[in-house]
Amino acid sequence: FILLSFSLLFLSRPNSSMDPIESKIRERKGAILEFAKALISIPTQNPPKENYPKIVERIKQELSSEGMEFKVHSKIPSKPNLVVKWNVGAAKTLHLNGHYDVVPASQNWKHKPFEPVIEDGKLFGRGAQDMKSSLACTVYAVKILKELNLKPSCNIELSFTCDEESGGEDGAGFLVKNKLVKPDFVLIIDGQRPEVTFAHKGILAMEITVIGKPSHAAYPKNGVNAFLGACKLAEQLNALNEEFAKIKSKLPTLDPAVASPTLVLGGETKGGIKFNTVP
Repeated sequence: FILLSFSLLFLSRPNSSMDPIESKIRERKGAILEFAKALISIPTQNPPKENYPKIVERIKQELSSEGMEFKVHSKIPSKPNLVVKWNVGAAKTLHLNGHYDVVPASQNWKHKPFEPVIEDGKLFGRGAQDMKSSLACTVYAVKILKELNLKPSCNIELSFTCDEESGGEDGAGFLVKNKLVKPDFVLIIDGQRPEVTFAHKGILAMEITVIGKPSHAAYPKNGVNAFLGACKLAEQLNALNEEFAKIKSKLPTLDPAVASPTLVLGGETKGGIKFNTVP
């Protein structure tokens, strides 16, 4: 999808057939898949934000023979952001952005999360969907165009950034705030659907502390139960979702479910001292 959309939108090939590109995609399918598996095999869990430099080096290696310009920008050395540019001398630049960090793997995997396998025609591994397969497609979009000697009508810039799963302040946010990339068009290649959309929710993360008074569980009236207070607060906050559902995006969305803001509670909870103490 990325290869075809990329080519349709930005190649200077009026009235030409897409067959050569489609044929090359089929020819290189195995290589794209193997590269995706290689990326999945590098555990870039966030937290603990590990192996970031290793995966950047692996991406650079895959593109090293393509004659492109590489720059690594980082606020913190252990969090590199790779920017790759194919300059064709055009006036404008298309930027494709993706992140290489993944949500930590849970304990109930059928397969080992960082030893990717193919089963029933599907690729399994932590980050296979979000979003290392997309990164592999992005890299091979450029490689295939170069193999076919097809010149885009604009410069192509790729970024592979860190920490998207924790807000992206040191990743894409760092590049934008410091004006390290200034493209004319941007495609964010993250997502679960095969269509292009131009509306996306923002995010507001909140931490709420409910304060109680501890006491022995045998004498609960001597304490104030912060857990029960948190439950009451959660019920009131959850009721806001009914109000949020009345707010609709002015931009069209592919899925009506994302047209309104939503509030999710309890993503991470903790409290109390031990089981027989009022928290």
